[in-house]
Amino acid sequence: MKLFVWDFHGTLEKGCIESFPDVFNNALEKEGYKQRFNKETTKNYFGLPVREIFRRYIPDISIEQIEKLTQRISSEESLEITRETLRANEHAEYVLEVIASKGHDQILISNISDKEMSWFLKAVNLERFFPPEKALPIINGKTKKKKEEILKEYIEGKRIEDIVIIGDSIGDLELAWVVGGLTYLYAHPGRDFPIIRSNTIPDYKINDLREVLKSVEIRF
Repeated sequence: MKLFVWDFHGTLEKGCIESFPDVFNNALEKEGYKQRFNKETTKNYFGLPVREIFRRYIPDISIEQIEKLTQRISSEESLEITRETLRANEHAEYVLEVIASKGHDQILISNISDKEMSWFLKAVNLERFFPPEKALPIINGKTKKKKEEILKEYIEGKRIEDIVIIGDSIGDLELAWVVGGLTYLYAHPGRDFPIIRSNTIPDYKINDLREVLKSVEIRF
């Protein structure tokens, strides 16, 4: 059995980046900040944990202020703004279905909270592939962990033939440093791949999720 490790934002979904400026600018406005995101600045921050985005974007921001803004991002109002553009990525459902039908394991690790994880999966109709024990956010209740910690804990004691990692960021590729495995770096068609460091070169760079099916010996 192989284990497929998926990222969510920018990989299994599309459209979320389109609502990013509106969601974050709404939070900034509600908390009295003058800074605003636009399409260009969005490219530099999309995919990072929310707290890290505010930490980098607003100089000298306090932990308390970060928490207030983060709560705004997780609010029902923000999620409803996101719903307007959010959808499952092309071929995502098909690829997940094929991998599951071959008896392989799949998990989702994402830089979001448990509440957000549940909402996003339902919004794109992919929750059946990732029940709670397979949908692993970095923030679960009051507990926060790194992606690599979550993955190491998940595979402990399991008999896994190989690990396949699919994501749109260098951070996703770095999971292979911890557990080994094959890596796919994904970018939506027409979007640039992130700058790759010499020690994080992916095995494959893809613009179509069906390419992942190479790892179950299926060609499309």
